[in-house]
Amino acid sequence: MKIVTCTTLAFVLLAAALLLACGEEEPSQPPPVPVPPVPDVAYLVYAGGSDPAWGSNDRILFHTSNPRAFGTILRSCDRNGVDLKNLYTTTGVLLDSPDWSPDCATVAYDSDSGGLTPQVFTLALGSTEPTQVTTEGGACPAWSPDGTRIAYTTPRGDVWVVTLANGAKTRLTEGAETRNPVWTPDGSAVTYAAGHKVYNVDLTGKRTLLFDARDLFVSDPAWSPDGARLAVITTTFAGSPGVGAIAVWEEAARELVAFTHTMWDCSNPTWSPAGNAIAFHGYISPNGTQGIYYMDWPPSPGCAYRLATDDSRGAQ
Repeated sequence: MKIVTCTTLAFVLLAAALLLACGEEEPSQPPPVPVPPVPDVAYLVYAGGSDPAWGSNDRILFHTSNPRAFGTILRSCDRNGVDLKNLYTTTGVLLDSPDWSPDCATVAYDSDSGGLTPQVFTLALGSTEPTQVTTEGGACPAWSPDGTRIAYTTPRGDVWVVTLANGAKTRLTEGAETRNPVWTPDGSAVTYAAGHKVYNVDLTGKRTLLFDARDLFVSDPAWSPDGARLAVITTTFAGSPGVGAIAVWEEAARELVAFTHTMWDCSNPTWSPAGNAIAFHGYISPNGTQGIYYMDWPPSPGCAYRLATDDSRGAQ
């Protein structure tokens, strides 16, 4: 379903002519007049869905509420919202942040399991018996590209990695206060956002600054499959509701460009396997339809503009 709601340059510069006449004073230049942005062209995948993850099988994994049973339904569908499959249903237990394994045979997610502290679980497709991966708290799981590890965050917001074969856990950050980490496509590091900055941290804990968005807070990083671009959510202040927008970091050009302009409260961007679209959770307006949408990449010419960043790079 095509929803005309967003992409174009948010401002147009108006040229003011300077009229010079015999002995007349130069008139003052009027201020630029902002032009409302043309709506983004977004395609509704599934109304009411949350936390999308686009798998190598070209299916979008997500969850919906199961209000009658105070639970969650884990589902997948194609980008057109058809061929819907219910993968797992819970009763009295909520789950969140699902992610496909690289071969899309297993999903990882976090769940409170009826308790107070969320833990990370994995579930093989076709099974109804999840395997608990963490015991001391874990959320926002992300599979490594080779499928042997899962990165996740603790209740304190630090990034850890667990090796699935033996359960060994490694702490990568301390005091990061982050969520939704993601592996770099080559599996050499985990990317996470904290405040205005985005970092890569390798498996030894060495941290490298990727970029600083300066006046924008960033979250929810998502690498394109080729590692050329990183989608992030930007807000004007930490935790601000209703203003989340998607921007894309171009690694080669070292610049952050705006992607969504009129979609409302976007979160959880995820790239298609071909790298030619980004799915996300969002609203078409403050009181409009919420759900999972996707938009094509790259945007139309003139619709992406550079955001101010400090592109210095180095260990921080």
